[in-house]
Amino acid sequence: EIVGNTGLQLGDHNNYDFPLEKPVNIHSMRLHLGVVPGVLVRVNQIQFYRGGKLTSSFTKEMALMSWSGYHLENGDILLTSLDGEIIDLYLPRKNLTEVDRIQINIRFERPGLGNPFPCGTPP
Repeated sequence: EIVGNTGLQLGDHNNYDFPLEKPVNIHSMRLHLGVVPGVLVRVNQIQFYRGGKLTSSFTKEMALMSWSGYHLENGDILLTSLDGEIIDLYLPRKNLTEVDRIQINIRFERPGLGNPFPCGTPP
């Protein structure tokens, strides 16, 4: 199922809400981000709801895999694709139930020119 969201905001941790048409079990999902290259993304938390009640919440237990971005040591993903980015999110299979709404806490940040080298110390 594809669920859209608009209103991306740079610089802050924001909750992005994804209501689903019908309840589903989710073990993994894809975030399709229409964002320009050079943006840093951090997925902080995913919360699942059923009937308005929180059923499960994940922070460090989830695995993320970017199709073309770079995973940095601090947990950020540096986006590099000119065509947007896809990030796969894999969740632990424990305690998963049917959900009808997903809330993802994400920070988008545009690093300044004076930021330290993003991939560690330059050679």
